[in-house]
Amino acid sequence: MTRIYGSYLTDLPPCKEHLQIRFLPNALVHGHKWQHNGSSANFVAEYFATFFPYDSKVVINGDQIDIRDEVRGAVSYIANELLENAVKFNNAEPDQAIALKLMLYSDRIVFIATNYVDCVCARQFEAFINEITNTDPDQLYIDKLEQSAMSEEMGESGLGILTIINDYQAKIGWQFTSLLVTESQDHQEKEPNIAKSHVEQQPGAIAVTVMVDLPLPHHF
Repeated sequence: MTRIYGSYLTDLPPCKEHLQIRFLPNALVHGHKWQHNGSSANFVAEYFATFFPYDSKVVINGDQIDIRDEVRGAVSYIANELLENAVKFNNAEPDQAIALKLMLYSDRIVFIATNYVDCVCARQFEAFINEITNTDPDQLYIDKLEQSAMSEEMGESGLGILTIINDYQAKIGWQFTSLLVTESQDHQEKEPNIAKSHVEQQPGAIAVTVMVDLPLPHHF
């Protein structure tokens, strides 16, 4: 079963260039996860900045903007936010990797981040998505700022996602895909007369894919 929210594109056209990183979150040393996220975000930001020439400028609202610096900063922030959320809310099996893919087009960069959560986390996340999609993002950002000022639970306030929408004019979409698992081999051995075609499948983890469509600076 698949559920889609927001501006999620299921059929992307071929891109000019792409980069993908994958890692197993359980392999990260505890206490170094956030450092790993920051380093990975900076790496992809530097990589994509190289596709824009030095001293390439564009005037936006009367201000002269360096395109390379603008792209580097935007990619670093968005990639770091997606990786932090993917690691923080991940509930994967040991072999289920977190993945982040970036795709470069002539007018935009598309981010695709995937991680795995349980049903409870998925419901909470979907409730937050419904709040985003049915509320003015500027007003919601102000409300979340006020809430975070009164609470130390900044990580669950959604400020990062709202910053991506408000500050970078990016479009965001989400896809939730429920995975099924078959009964264990032990159970099949205990019940050898059960036909394989009738083996019951149980709900497993839910794959959450977040897509961010970032316009390039001259389209801001």
